[in-house]
Amino acid sequence: MLILGIDPGLTGALAFYDKGLDAITVRDMPIIRTRNKAHISETLVVQLIRSMRPDVAVIELIHALPKQGVTSMFNFGVGFGILRGVLASFDVPTHFMTPQEWRRLARVVGPAGDKGASRLRAQQVFPGQCDQFSRPKDHGRADAALIVHAWLIR
Repeated sequence: MLILGIDPGLTGALAFYDKGLDAITVRDMPIIRTRNKAHISETLVVQLIRSMRPDVAVIELIHALPKQGVTSMFNFGVGFGILRGVLASFDVPTHFMTPQEWRRLARVVGPAGDKGASRLRAQQVFPGQCDQFSRPKDHGRADAALIVHAWLIR
């Protein structure tokens, strides 16, 4: 069984966990840049989902936060919709977990904004693949991997 965990932001990632092999493969969110703006690439997401063929997906469920700009929240919603639409087009059953839920289940210690805590916890949970979470910018990878972990132990 291949389980996909998704941190849906532009700095997010997709983590594919093969339950039979007990191995995780993490890919940064496929983005393209146009006119100095980044967007999730529908084409690259389709190619990735088609090639990996997950059995189930779990997406982090985010909502608008105070003091976030209208444009950034709209763009985030568009990206979230792209991910949901691609998964639906491949008939991948999709579930959602709030950040509070998956962080609690995955036992991430530290404040919600502490991305280093996610990276450290992902290295502990997936020691054989800890190199995938070694850089500060790998927080999206760590979050996606921990979403899978939380889904498995819920």
